[in-house]
Amino acid sequence: MFCSQCGNEIPEGKAFCPKCGAKQLGAQATPPAQPPGGTQPQYQQTPPPQQQIPLPSPVMRPPGSPSGRRNLWIVLSIVGVVMIIAAVIIVAVLLLGGGNTSKAKEYLLNGDKLTKQLKAEAQTWNQELSSSMSNASDVATYQAGIDKAKAGAASLSRTASKVKAEFEKIKGLSGVENYVKVADLQITEMENFQELMTNTNVFLDKVLALVKSGDVAGLESLGKTYSDEAGKIVAENKKLDEEAQKIVTDNKLL
Repeated sequence: MFCSQCGNEIPEGKAFCPKCGAKQLGAQATPPAQPPGGTQPQYQQTPPPQQQIPLPSPVMRPPGSPSGRRNLWIVLSIVGVVMIIAAVIIVAVLLLGGGNTSKAKEYLLNGDKLTKQLKAEAQTWNQELSSSMSNASDVATYQAGIDKAKAGAASLSRTASKVKAEFEKIKGLSGVENYVKVADLQITEMENFQELMTNTNVFLDKVLALVKSGDVAGLESLGKTYSDEAGKIVAENKKLDEEAQKIVTDNKLL
């Protein structure tokens, strides 16, 4: 039988859960044996174990339970949400100037194209993560879903490297200072994005470890920590993008 409070397995006949102390409805205590001669021994009245304060949601449940799957997905869905926000669309800016302007414009447009590809890949990644995690029913299916999610994060990071490579080409040109300023900002955004991918892989490893141990109660605090760290990266990328747009507006580059 299993505890009605925390889901822990309890030996038959136990009136209280040995883990959380909750009283079990329907459990029958075994009466004490009668001593020889019919003399009733004096038993000391022992109070029931003190019931522990219930754990905050999500409570510990077997990994395969419907509630456990739902709570785990709530945490993991944070990953997909943050990824979509962090995949910034770089607006192709038609910068004016002398020198290698036409070449710089070509690289900028290539970078913009790759960034749009990055966003599309991130959206697909999020949908696949949602599907695999919501259908997970045991440790094996969680393992498969998380492995696939980590492979997707690695692919997103490679696409971000391609974006950086296009903007790096601009920095090697002369007479295109405004292009270089915008390129530097976009390169920093992609580096922040790759840092987020690294953090995501660490987060997924920790999630899998908790699921394997059955300690799904720790997912709530783990998810909050990850969300806070990712939020800082997203906020910084937003500032970088706004700065790039300000350069365009102040110098009337459109």
